[in-house]
Amino acid sequence: PQRAYTQSLVERYGQSARLVQIFNEPDQVDFWSGTPEEYIHHFRFSRDETQRALPEMPVVTGGLSLADPKRAEQYIRLLGKELPLIAYHSHGHLADLIEDHEAVLRMCKDAGLIEPKVINTEMGVDGWRLDQERRKGEILPQKVLYCWASGHSGALLFGSRMTLGPNRVSQDFGFLDHWFCPRFVYGSMAALVETLGGATFEKVISEQDGVYIYQFSRGEDTIVAAFSTAEERAVSFRKNVSDITLVDPMGNRTPIQPYEGGLVSVTLDAYPRYLVTRGYFELAITDSK
Repeated sequence: PQRAYTQSLVERYGQSARLVQIFNEPDQVDFWSGTPEEYIHHFRFSRDETQRALPEMPVVTGGLSLADPKRAEQYIRLLGKELPLIAYHSHGHLADLIEDHEAVLRMCKDAGLIEPKVINTEMGVDGWRLDQERRKGEILPQKVLYCWASGHSGALLFGSRMTLGPNRVSQDFGFLDHWFCPRFVYGSMAALVETLGGATFEKVISEQDGVYIYQFSRGEDTIVAAFSTAEERAVSFRKNVSDITLVDPMGNRTPIQPYEGGLVSVTLDAYPRYLVTRGYFELAITDSK
């Protein structure tokens, strides 16, 4: 029955998919109470049925939660060389994502995987208060930018609403709920997608002292995405041309003029901001006054 179900599922929805995951968080006993060997058997026949219908479809395990590191290591060791991507999940702040990503890479190295490709297929931030909703608008774009810059093959935002407030017995999952509450993250993620759509990642300019600056290109444009997870910081760009546009966290675009000598200064906080320009620039990081 499971093979027939998988086949029917793929035939119905497969043409709209870019990736197929088999089950969810098999390293967490709350989701997979069987043995790792039983899951591996389940994964392999499900993958075979999927690729019988769609031979080119990448098939991966359910994202590893890392809740049980020994189980996660076991799956990577036993299945890693069969997988096109190592899928994992990470919730919380950017620092939590970086820690989880580094843990997955260590597990891959220990399993003998050379230059593994990873994908984050579930990442969110808890938010049952209004101030937490605001923080989501900061943190989720940060995490997407980090995933892009660190070579992830993709990132799936799970639950910009992942709520379990006081006196609640069930959670609300997903971007929308029946109240259709406004979300700050809609605006900040729309700004990211609109500004960086079609762009190519070029290099990490900074990932030190809480200052994250990434450079992208699209056609003749150079796009710099920047934010600070620490205190506010002033970032100075030196340009040899004057066509610079500042894109704020909600996607509003403002042309800005450099100071004398081509210097442009932008104060960073936790919301990502973007500079869109052409031509050569230099970068200096200075403390905010």
